[in-house]
Amino acid sequence: MLVRATADGEFVWRRTYDVQYVVDLIPFGGGFALTGEPQNRDRSGRDSEKPVHVVNRWGRVRDTVTVSVDPGAPVGLSRLDDEALVVGGWSGEDGIWLAKFEPEAVA
Repeated sequence: MLVRATADGEFVWRRTYDVQYVVDLIPFGGGFALTGEPQNRDRSGRDSEKPVHVVNRWGRVRDTVTVSVDPGAPVGLSRLDDEALVVGGWSGEDGIWLAKFEPEAVA
């Protein structure tokens, strides 16, 4: 669940997404980008496909990609100056990996 409040702590909105918990959340394009562990998991209790959601300032999903990684591998986000995201993580087979993601406008 993502909750937005004013600087004074007044509630603005709350949204839920198809993740069991959020691993990383960053400001992006006037909204946010987030990734986490998805709801649907395999027998090990983890899923190898991590969703990356880009949401606008009202929390509405504007773009989503799915990143396939080793089950349970941590995934993180970083923003580039050109309004692109770098999704990164670690794989037991391949080591560190990075992927550039250019989402649609989030306004």
